[in-house]
Amino acid sequence: MNMSEDKDIAVEIGKRIAFYRHQNRFSQAALAKLIGIRQAPLSNLEKGKCLPSTRVLLKLSQVFHISVDQLLDLPLAARTQCQAIVHVYGDDALAAHCHSWPHDMQTLVRLPRITFELHGSDAEFIAHKIRNTFGCEHILKLDFVSHLSWEGIHVIEEALASTSALYWNAATDETWIFLAPTLTPEEKNYHAAYALARLVIARRDLILGERWDALPMPKDKMARAITLALLMPNELVSRYMARTGLPDPNRLEAMASFFGVRHEDLMLRLKMLGMI
Repeated sequence: MNMSEDKDIAVEIGKRIAFYRHQNRFSQAALAKLIGIRQAPLSNLEKGKCLPSTRVLLKLSQVFHISVDQLLDLPLAARTQCQAIVHVYGDDALAAHCHSWPHDMQTLVRLPRITFELHGSDAEFIAHKIRNTFGCEHILKLDFVSHLSWEGIHVIEEALASTSALYWNAATDETWIFLAPTLTPEEKNYHAAYALARLVIARRDLILGERWDALPMPKDKMARAITLALLMPNELVSRYMARTGLPDPNRLEAMASFFGVRHEDLMLRLKMLGMI
């Protein structure tokens, strides 16, 4: 590609950025703040003076709620090269399965794009937002394996080196969750909810410009806290306990079984809620 062709592409992409900015009623200053750059570089992008970085493209696609393909408007052969499938966690040998999976933009789940701190109170808020987005905030026992499939996330049983794995196409939001077939139904439900929590954290990391493939202890704890809040929402735990009474050693196993969590997870959740 020569410099003239590169300039033409920059001009076309700049026009599309300006079009979607006006369509979403953002000022240049407001959009620049949302994507983490100054107004002058954004103005240069819209004028076609330079090409946007991958990071800026991903943030623009998030803010406009469109795919990177729509911003680039590339032919199909070039689009395939731009779809960056990210191995978020778990078994690292499954990328070929993701590349071969039929792609359908119409079935992709639209999770809320939010930033948050890595502490328990935000886990409650995130779990509520996710359940609300799915339209199932009042369902006591939610089957995440089935529900994520209904929402357009590919949930696949596969022989794994680990119990579960998550791949995510950051450009299109297409997501693959792999679960080991040896897991019990309750374990599959737990790991599907955990993968969803990791996906939310990975999306947060993208917005904040952090690495999503790193798993320091605070992120691991946050993923677990979100998982337990998804499986055992505060309101629903309170409803269960109002019906059965305060948990005692003789009823804890039954309660853990009802919500599909391990005994230690139940204890952690009840401590998070200040119930024990």
